[in-house]
Amino acid sequence: PMQSLLRSTQFHLPTFRTLRALSRPHSSSPSLTKPDRVYTSVQISLPDEPGTLGRALPHFYNNKINLTRIESRRPKEKAIGVTIFCEFEGLPTEPRVQNMLQELKKDCLFVSTLDSYEAPYFPKKLSDMDKYTENCKMAGSDLDADHPGFNDQVYRKRREMIAEIALNYKTGRTIPQVEYTDQEKQTWNYVYTNLMKFFETHTCSQYQYVFPLLIENCGYRSNNIPQLQDVSDFLKEQSGFTIRPITGLLSSREFLNGLAFRVFFSTQYIRHHAKPDYTPEPDICHELLGHVPLFADPEFADFSQEIGLASLGVSDDAIERVFFFSFKIMIN
Repeated sequence: PMQSLLRSTQFHLPTFRTLRALSRPHSSSPSLTKPDRVYTSVQISLPDEPGTLGRALPHFYNNKINLTRIESRRPKEKAIGVTIFCEFEGLPTEPRVQNMLQELKKDCLFVSTLDSYEAPYFPKKLSDMDKYTENCKMAGSDLDADHPGFNDQVYRKRREMIAEIALNYKTGRTIPQVEYTDQEKQTWNYVYTNLMKFFETHTCSQYQYVFPLLIENCGYRSNNIPQLQDVSDFLKEQSGFTIRPITGLLSSREFLNGLAFRVFFSTQYIRHHAKPDYTPEPDICHELLGHVPLFADPEFADFSQEIGLASLGVSDDAIERVFFFSFKIMIN
């Protein structure tokens, strides 16, 4: 699956190998999602002679065990044979694994079972992220008591209505448009107009280069809320990134997993009009005015994907550190 992902995203292989080596699970902290696979390592010693490995490998195949890694060690001067480390999918307690180990002992000088570890789930293809919507906080029904729109039933119902787009969205489809109300446009206008006051003094050169292109190609204006499909098409052309609608707040792992596929998850609802300067969770102002412009920059897009690839299959502790020190500190 990794090789397929690399081909589809044109990622630089040597860099990925370095990142993948650093990202092997090292913490026993509970996973945010169900573990994808369990891996076990075994150490074997074989006679130092031609064809010796060929006698051991069929035992994995015959017991239908997926061998994921083989690493050899040069024998020491007085060593009896060659040391081989093998990693495979499965647990030592499984009957097929026990049978394989017994067969190995007949052809090997030495067999020792080492550690087992769980690899957290991560997507292998774009459509695997279709189920992420089921796991995130629902836009209207899951508001906290201190949310500005908590007691506004009209606002909550409106957010749920917009969130239905993300709930029904599947990979490859066109993102449906949202007909924003006058009140929603007024909120956008307030945020847009006030942020533009800081455009020349508080934004980087990449942001300043891209933003006029968003105005020209995606309808970025004070009196118009851009549609996600238009923005996604623009990003695809500029950097290969695309946008996927989401109902609410994702976990750090799922957000970073999307970056590995050059996908940015974006909400479509807007913050409550009573406090346009503040939102306790991402809304379309945060997404389109904060994150999106830099994803149109090819170098930033490549860097974001590297972070995403480094997140695949790592521990929860590593996920939080990667997310905090990259997207929270660097970008904010």
